[in-house]
Amino acid sequence: MKRNKLGCLMAITLIVLVCCSPSTLAQKKTKKEYPAAVLKHQIVGSIGYGYPSILRAYLRSVTNRKEYTISGVGPLLVKAEYLINPKFGVGINATYSHSKVSWMQLGYDTISKTYHDFDTGLEGSELSVTFRGNYHFWHRKKIDSYAGLGVGYGKIFVDGYTKAHTGGFVLNFEIPRPICFEATWGLRYFPIKNLGFYTEVGLGKSWLLFQKYFIPEAILQGGICLKF
Repeated sequence: MKRNKLGCLMAITLIVLVCCSPSTLAQKKTKKEYPAAVLKHQIVGSIGYGYPSILRAYLRSVTNRKEYTISGVGPLLVKAEYLINPKFGVGINATYSHSKVSWMQLGYDTISKTYHDFDTGLEGSELSVTFRGNYHFWHRKKIDSYAGLGVGYGKIFVDGYTKAHTGGFVLNFEIPRPICFEATWGLRYFPIKNLGFYTEVGLGKSWLLFQKYFIPEAILQGGICLKF
């Protein structure tokens, strides 16, 4: 009987020592201190802006005449990702970009009956929808790091315009079947439970035009994100 009691006491003491050992406590602390920033079945929505527009940057680099003005906005990005599990997610991304090249061109004013310069130019609008997969390889309590690939389809419209009353030109053209690609590494930071910021680097948007011309777009992007 005494041996049985002694054996039970030693077993209980051993269990207590294992549970209270520094390594066990560290594991419990680590698990508590660093839970995953994104969880299984969560949806993460993001709104962001890409920089630079490589198309506008290229046009500025090859246009040295001061009479040309190059302006635009975008790409603007809207994203939604569904976490299949903490490691893998699938999503859909949409982008919009607008670019404009303008100059002053002599034209006839039918109101004042005189010739003077009118604003004239070309405008291009880009829309894309991309289906994407992400691999989440690093988690902390407030940080989620991931890499992903995406492919989709887009629309690119080019229009010519002039404010001249006469002697202008009309241009309306759609680039056929542009395919959109993306490949980026990203980082999300959630200072608040469900609200945070994100940044990505890589090919945030790139086009394959006429099945042979590869044109990259913004390589940096950032914005806000929200978990649901």
